[in-house]
Amino acid sequence: MTKSSLQCVKCSNPSTIAGSEGKNVAYCDGCYREMLTHKFRSALGKKRVFKDGAAKEALVVSDGSPSSVFLLGQIIDALQLNPHQKLVMLPTIVTIVSSLTSGVMASVSEDEGHVVHLSAVIRPPEEKVIAKGRDAEEEIRIFSQLLSSCKSLTAKDEIVRVLKERLILRLAAELDLSTVLISDTADDLARLSLSALCIGRGGQISEMTAGVEKRKGLPTIVRPLKEVRSKEIAIGNRMFGWEKNVIYVEENEMKRQVGYSIHKATEDFVKTLHTEGFQATVSTVLSTSSKVHPDVNPSSALCTLCQRTYSKELVGMCPPCQSIMDEIPDWSRIAHLVVEDFYYELENVVFSPLGCFYAVSGKDAMLCVYESTSRQLLEERDLHLSLRWTGIVALAFSPDDMCLAVRGVKANGKEEVATFEICKRSEIGAEDDFTHEVSAL
Repeated sequence: MTKSSLQCVKCSNPSTIAGSEGKNVAYCDGCYREMLTHKFRSALGKKRVFKDGAAKEALVVSDGSPSSVFLLGQIIDALQLNPHQKLVMLPTIVTIVSSLTSGVMASVSEDEGHVVHLSAVIRPPEEKVIAKGRDAEEEIRIFSQLLSSCKSLTAKDEIVRVLKERLILRLAAELDLSTVLISDTADDLARLSLSALCIGRGGQISEMTAGVEKRKGLPTIVRPLKEVRSKEIAIGNRMFGWEKNVIYVEENEMKRQVGYSIHKATEDFVKTLHTEGFQATVSTVLSTSSKVHPDVNPSSALCTLCQRTYSKELVGMCPPCQSIMDEIPDWSRIAHLVVEDFYYELENVVFSPLGCFYAVSGKDAMLCVYESTSRQLLEERDLHLSLRWTGIVALAFSPDDMCLAVRGVKANGKEEVATFEICKRSEIGAEDDFTHEVSAL
């Protein structure tokens, strides 16, 4: 904080802090605090998040970052005001830890709520992600291997972002909460908009950066810090005395990362423009993002990974998610996020080239084939029973989607290939119409 000859824009006192709105905007300490609090409260008030009969219970997501510490501080302060000014909500706080450092979970206090590691997203659907006393070290090791296997840093950064979003939605469902508050700042959302455009998610950026994001059948995502800049967060934490609660583990890990991703490039791009005097960069990007809407298509499909809509002509996973999964050699650990009704120990998922079907293999040579658009189960085969296989090694569709080749292992250790002809459920009347031929390797 530096002294200035300017007067505070809210009162007649000398200013002590330069505002982010322009060169001639400055505040005194007291008015700066009020301005930050007003931005937070107005973001909830003008969207009527907890009004008009809406549920008061909400999930508040923290990750130890400066913005999440600021969000928690504002919520706690607002809950302690007099009844006429008090924030009417019942928060459930969950801290998501993303650091892969050994023993990191033991260093995070559970005094203010639940603590969950990001690696909990790999747990099967029937297991709870909030499980106190559970040893997360093995999950963290497996999750670390998954991220290390990514062929590019862009794929790694994007899969971490998508998995964190999936974990948040899963936490909300597990806690039976319909509203989620996250701590994305204006700078975070501007970077997200640009990186999403580069990756191919241009049609999704308006909902990804909205102050209140509502998706059919999913909890409402609220971003109450959308109009707050990261610089304001840093100053606010220091002024309110919350800076001591910030955890810098993840930042230090990112500095050790060698290489450059699209996400890091867009972050540096926005920072450079701001440093060079283009103060309106963030607000301009967010204003433009809010106006970008895809064509309304009633037959749009839902991506099985990111759970966002996209053109039906490309079914299964949306193109950005498909390109990410192509860069992860072994993504069987997160395959259950794509296939939710496979009741065996899942090992592999393969989408057909034209996107009409996807095949799923599981432990003990279980095989299922689904139609992508409706996710309808077309066939379920126990190849251990019918072909005496002990496991399935690989799956591959023909270029026209109508044949599936399955490579499996017999009890004697030898491998063989079975080819299956595929037809939609409306075209077949019995299981035997899912025909196959077997040839030894």
